[in-house]
Amino acid sequence: MRKRVILSMIIAVTSIVLWGCTEKEVPVSTEKIRGVEIVTMEENTFSEKIKYIGNISSTQVLPFGLNSGGRIDTILVAPGDRVETGDVLATFTSESLGEGQELISEMDGYVVNVEQSEGAMVAPGYPVVILRSDDQIVKFGMIQNDVKRIESVGEIDIDIMIGDKVYNGELKGINQMPDIKSRTYDVTIEILDSDQFLLGELCEVTINLEEIKGIWLPIAYVQNDGEDYVFTVNSEDRIVRKNLILAELNDAYVRVDGLEVGDRVVIVGNGFVREGQKVTLREAGDE
Repeated sequence: MRKRVILSMIIAVTSIVLWGCTEKEVPVSTEKIRGVEIVTMEENTFSEKIKYIGNISSTQVLPFGLNSGGRIDTILVAPGDRVETGDVLATFTSESLGEGQELISEMDGYVVNVEQSEGAMVAPGYPVVILRSDDQIVKFGMIQNDVKRIESVGEIDIDIMIGDKVYNGELKGINQMPDIKSRTYDVTIEILDSDQFLLGELCEVTINLEEIKGIWLPIAYVQNDGEDYVFTVNSEDRIVRKNLILAELNDAYVRVDGLEVGDRVVIVGNGFVREGQKVTLREAGDE
């Protein structure tokens, strides 16, 4: 019995020694590699654009009425009619001069509205017909920084979108005194095309400034965590963060400082990578 106990102890000790001498297996850590889609940066040229919403008006909108009270006999024009200086707008019976009096246009332009109807009694000075001048303009308020940008360049090209058509415009003036409430500066742009529009009709004004060469990136690709940045892929196919400075805008594009020609910017999968991570990549547009 004693021999059996001693033998068991020897076997146990031997097992412990052998276990301690056995080499432990160290688990191998595998780096997670993600697939991303990239675009390679090139230098492009875009024109800087400024956009505003404006209202269509005319340089002159004038009411024409009776010098003395009377009754309107006939109205000879309708809204939208083209009139010239000397055209008869309406006839009326004057309280002091009698029948057969004429209301005469004193300008070339278009009828905006007819304020009275035939048979109506009209007091002196009340408008009967409202006319506007031939020219059509767009007016809107512009912020101070944009005023300075426009004044710093030479000739500018202006597009005015009304409905689904684009018309040419010409800058006529910028008020040097800001509006008290909005602190914007009134801008007047003349519509150079001959189509006729409603007063107060809305339009989109695009002011095309000078062409600027540089690296332009779709705004949607720029990330922000308090700083503007993108993830790029270096020569070892690892993620590198690059902070950006955003400059001029052109529709959905922005010119950026902080990237170089040839940089590979991550545009798909950029929300799931971290700096230094290994990636596999595919160029946008490749099958």
